[in-house]
Amino acid sequence: MSQSPREELRLQRYLDGWEIINRMIREDTSWGGRERNCLHLSSGEGDFIDISAASGVDYIQDGRALCRLDFDLDGRPDLALRNRDGPQLRLLRNTWPGDNRALWVRLEGRSCNRDAIGARISVTSSGKTRIKDIRAGAAFLSQSSRWACFGLGEEKAAPAVSVRWPGGAATSYGALDPADRWLIIQGEKPRRLPFRKSKQEPPATQGPKAPTPVDAEESSSIETWLVAPLAAPDLPWTDPQGRQRRLGEFRGKPLLLHLFSRDCAVCVSDLGALIATGKELSRKGAVNLIASVDLGPVPDGKRDLLAKISGPSIGLRFERETLAGWNILFRHLFNHRRDLVVPTSFLIEESGKIVKVYRGRTDPARYLADLGKIPRSDSLRIKNALPFKGRYLYPNFQRDLLELGNAYSEAGLPLQARAIFKSTLAGRGENLDTLFNYAISSAQSGSPGEARKIYLDILKKRPGYADARNNLGILEAQAGRLEQAREYFRSVIQDNPAHTEAALNLANTWLQEGDFETAATVYRKALLHDTESAKLRRMLGFALFRGGFVEESISSHKEAIRLDALDLDAYRNLAIILNATEGYREAAAISVRGLKNAPNHSGLLNTHGFALWKLGDTATASGEFKKAISAAPDFDKPYLNLARMLAATARPDDAMAALGALLQRMPGHPQALEQVEKLRSGNP
Repeated sequence: MSQSPREELRLQRYLDGWEIINRMIREDTSWGGRERNCLHLSSGEGDFIDISAASGVDYIQDGRALCRLDFDLDGRPDLALRNRDGPQLRLLRNTWPGDNRALWVRLEGRSCNRDAIGARISVTSSGKTRIKDIRAGAAFLSQSSRWACFGLGEEKAAPAVSVRWPGGAATSYGALDPADRWLIIQGEKPRRLPFRKSKQEPPATQGPKAPTPVDAEESSSIETWLVAPLAAPDLPWTDPQGRQRRLGEFRGKPLLLHLFSRDCAVCVSDLGALIATGKELSRKGAVNLIASVDLGPVPDGKRDLLAKISGPSIGLRFERETLAGWNILFRHLFNHRRDLVVPTSFLIEESGKIVKVYRGRTDPARYLADLGKIPRSDSLRIKNALPFKGRYLYPNFQRDLLELGNAYSEAGLPLQARAIFKSTLAGRGENLDTLFNYAISSAQSGSPGEARKIYLDILKKRPGYADARNNLGILEAQAGRLEQAREYFRSVIQDNPAHTEAALNLANTWLQEGDFETAATVYRKALLHDTESAKLRRMLGFALFRGGFVEESISSHKEAIRLDALDLDAYRNLAIILNATEGYREAAAISVRGLKNAPNHSGLLNTHGFALWKLGDTATASGEFKKAISAAPDFDKPYLNLARMLAATARPDDAMAALGALLQRMPGHPQALEQVEKLRSGNP
């Protein structure tokens, strides 16, 4: 079995593995690839028959624990199934209509342990003896009933039973009638316990197909008061007049924010009622915001529904980053991670915190009623949010805001992440992990000085905090203080030679100064501790190429691809090197391999186009360059290569058009201007 290392290591693939596992737990993702459960029936001849589908237990959820019991005491073995994802518990009642019988026996120790763990029951019938050992634990995180069950089939005679108790003493109990259950207490006669009579019921039949979650939410209403209100992200919107708007401008007033889509039938039919409700909301001092989640221009043949919205309601259009931010927030409102669906509405109090969520079709009268009863205390929030009475024993409910902040950060929304981490600090005090995340988001949002101050403060409290030292080194390198940066990176590596990230950062400082030999040395030392790091191999290959060691560079990049077949940068770098050394055929093949993993990767499309051009296939090369430009309009290389190829094939006007497109996106681009002058002088 795979084991965690005894000492803390910074192997990135190991950390990534844990992050993926934790994310799968949070998001109810299958660990088993949606494999169905299996159930096999003994044929009595030494083999088994697969009855998974016929039995009805072939559920698609990730099963984690299974136990056998007879919970209705009718003599048929039932099952309890525990899933990692929902539904988390299933009780499966056995309704088999046959007349086959089984002997049920339970042991109770007197001179040994009470549960008789370690005892062995032997049952003999028709000249055959079967045994069952009494054990603690029957499967993963599960324990079946202490009642041992012996299937007898159509056997009519009562089987003979004997028990070898823990300690070695053996007792024979003669024939026991399977018409009843038997409790055998050590040193006493067996006790007969009757079964309960149960109705013979046919197996459950397939019911009508349930609606999909999205359909259900569109047509029904799900309202949730939040126990712990959550700050709404202050991200930009655009109104129908093209002006940028933010929720912050409405601070001091309660808000109703409604999200809709032109492709949602319920949204479209209810839009008029939402607009009309805005007048009553305005009279109550609230603001009615109606936002479209549809990105981009309105397609031909579709109505611009935002144009219907008039005062006092305000129409808003999502921008891409705003939609991403609200989707992240929605996923973290509840324990089960679900993407944002429409229609969804949010009741936001005066301070900018969400206090209630409405999913699906909602009567506008509900918004008006809730506006007047926004809870202002923890006790009222608990009363509104929980469907039962009770007293909470801790000071208050707490959200995992660190997880939300990290999600904002990963999505490229550092300002929102920073706001979340800052609010978390108020509740967690001097929690160093929270401070660390706050420092990261501060650096990402353009406040490196504040980030540096926080890292230094963390190191005063915990000098061995390696990641804080590593990130301080990054800030020093970004400020051009390379020697100070190296001191931080070296101190991290000295304490933990397997800290791959620090090694990569240290080598990068030498790359910045053009010292490729020293950078390669750093990569090689790091590979002694992290032999399977594709990134270290790739970066070593880059340093070797820049240092003039082409063959070694090619080998290192190939090894990186072997270690990680999804390392697209390794494919791209290798293709660039092969093109530079006129290995065009192999460069084309490497580019194609990478493009199978990412068909729209602009760098690989560019290297593929360049290789095809040099191999004489200019028509296909032109198509690859154009696809690269479409995939990444601000990537200059495919424009320049396309222009060079067109110029070399006597198509100067087309080459000039390609360069013009680049200059339109990047005015003053030096290489483009140089090529334009060459074309004008007739010397491309």
